[in-house]
Amino acid sequence: MAVRIRLTKIGRTHSPFYRIGAYDSRAPRNGKCLEYLGWYNPCCDEEDNQLRVKLERVQHWLSVGALPTHKTGILLKKAGVVLNKPKVKKASKEKAAKPKGKKAKKQKKS
Repeated sequence: MAVRIRLTKIGRTHSPFYRIGAYDSRAPRNGKCLEYLGWYNPCCDEEDNQLRVKLERVQHWLSVGALPTHKTGILLKKAGVVLNKPKVKKASKEKAAKPKGKKAKKQKKS
């Protein structure tokens, strides 16, 4: 099961309020949450009351493989959570340039 850390909108029109939670990636935006991790209030003028996050629980979900969405990642960095991007191996140019299979054998004969 792939887990995403994302926002759920629970505010009214023109006064948004969001909960931060861990969700199954296949669940709808306002679907069932595995665990609520905090909240975000963009309308609040005071920075102290704008964002609250349970740092220990967020670190737990990140350690078991949960991925934050783009906006949630920005908010978590603002809260002080260290995010590690997964390393992706890039194919070298030599391997990509060499064809494989029957076509490769025909090219060698010529």
